[in-house]
Amino acid sequence: MNQNNLVKEIADDDYALDVIQGDQVLVTSPVIVGEKGSEWEGSLVFTKEYLRSLLQLGLKHRLLNPDDIRSTRM
Repeated sequence: MNQNNLVKEIADDDYALDVIQGDQVLVTSPVIVGEKGSEWEGSLVFTKEYLRSLLQLGLKHRLLNPDDIRSTRM
């Protein structure tokens, strides 16, 4: 997979908030899917920065609270 095409953060226009089957969700753009023809074609590819961005949005929109994150520490 081309290193230059890895998504590092979630832009304001790359996500939406919704309620699906009664659960509040964060819906992201499919920009994290491995490129066609790559070893990871069709797979979800997360960089550290993307995961941090996802956590920040979860906290910002109250899908997560800080205790949720603390409870996942190993």
